Amino acid sequence: EHLRWRVARAIEELGYQPNAVAKSLRNRQTKMVGVLISDISNPFFASVVRGIEDVLSQKGFTVVLCNTDTDPRKEAQYVSELLQRRIDGLIVSAASSESEHFLPVIKQKLPLVFVNRVPTTLDSADAVLTNNVKGAYMATEHLISLQHRRIGAIVGPQDVITGKERLEGYCNALSDHALTVRSDYIKEGDFRRESGYELLGELLDLPAPPTAVFVANNQMTLGALEKIQELGLSVPRDISLIGFDFSDWMRVVRPRITTIVQPSYQLGQVAAELLLKRHSEKRSGSAHAKPKVIKLEPKFLRGGSTSGVFSYEG
Repeated sequence: EHLRWRVARAIEELGYQPNAVAKSLRNRQTKMVGVLISDISNPFFASVVRGIEDVLSQKGFTVVLCNTDTDPRKEAQYVSELLQRRIDGLIVSAASSESEHFLPVIKQKLPLVFVNRVPTTLDSADAVLTNNVKGAYMATEHLISLQHRRIGAIVGPQDVITGKERLEGYCNALSDHALTVRSDYIKEGDFRRESGYELLGELLDLPAPPTAVFVANNQMTLGALEKIQELGLSVPRDISLIGFDFSDWMRVVRPRITTIVQPSYQLGQVAAELLLKRHSEKRSGSAHAKPKVIKLEPKFLRGGSTSGVFSYEG
């Protein structure tokens, strides 16, 4: 006990910190997990990361967060740098459909879990996703139930699975209700506020503009609202609006936005739990299990930004 006391006092006086690198070499694990997301300024991703961190921190793991700005080149650079730091796993919201830079991760049998977005060309990694097709279908069908027939859509990039699947859900709903899918009513954005602003303006400039619009994420919904207000129009009197994702700003906007809610925090939790499971399997030498894809269900949240259309011309 006397020796223990002397060591503890020396540690305090010298400000000694254990060498994590040396410790990781001995234990063959760094207790660090890389997390790559596309846009940290988006509240949706902030919630996902919180779910990841809450689970990992309870198990003594540290999160190394990287923001890719939806740039595949930046994403590839981060993957390379994290591998050099001998991380114990990687959780990624993919920037695009490109997957070549993830091959070294797979070859090393390092736990790799995609969350929210997965490269469409990669089927050898775990993934935790939202049922995007169902969510977009619910949104579009809601507008159809209100007698809207001219329904526009502002969707995400089509080289990203979330953009592709939400467009698919929109088109499926129109087709299932015998409505024409009009290419001029579909605008491809980049999931950022500015594109929602610009593209909503393009839709309203059409000779026969939509009476309702489905906007495929929270940031573009905010941009679309800005454009509507700038033009002196109101929701839902002049145009009905339904979004995808929930953000805190929706609590104070009046009328409240009708939207499809993703389980963002749960996405992060489940992704982290799955990564820990794979890490444990690797440490114990268990046979590598087949990749697992988990899809969580979105929910419909009724607000006041959509209303019925009871007369239709054209």
